Amino acid sequence: MKSEGESSLNLKLEYQAPDRYHLISEPMHGIEIETIMIGPDSYAKFGGKWQKMPGSGAAQVPAMRDMFTEEGAKRLSNVRYEGSEDIDGKPANKYVYDDPGQPDKKVSPFTSTIWVNKATGVPMKIKVEYKGGQLKSATIDYDTDTPVKIEKPM
Repeated sequence: MKSEGESSLNLKLEYQAPDRYHLISEPMHGIEIETIMIGPDSYAKFGGKWQKMPGSGAAQVPAMRDMFTEEGAKRLSNVRYEGSEDIDGKPANKYVYDDPGQPDKKVSPFTSTIWVNKATGVPMKIKVEYKGGQLKSATIDYDTDTPVKIEKPM
């Protein structure tokens, strides 16, 4: 994910079903953050050394499909199909929609564009453009072709 705004955030997130995550952020204020979550366990890398962290690990990360609920879909407006484009040489359907945001959670209104692989129905890319707030835009590129293996670091 790459973002632009007053405090941008660029990171790589790998996911291995059902409950393994590996997150690496580009350095912020000179510090790179790397975290691995496997089931209830979390690990963080500080100064080149891994440490087991307290907490509930991957249970804190919502499944992506849980973010797209029927209630959430009711907020969307101006949903439209805008044809097809190639993403990384693969044909994708392009959709655009508006979301009023969630002011109570400090999420500004935004417009999203999503490219969905024609062959698999899986998202390939999402670009979000915010209409206010510190974050101006965010782009997520999905790589579903590269195998991922996430192991405990210690």
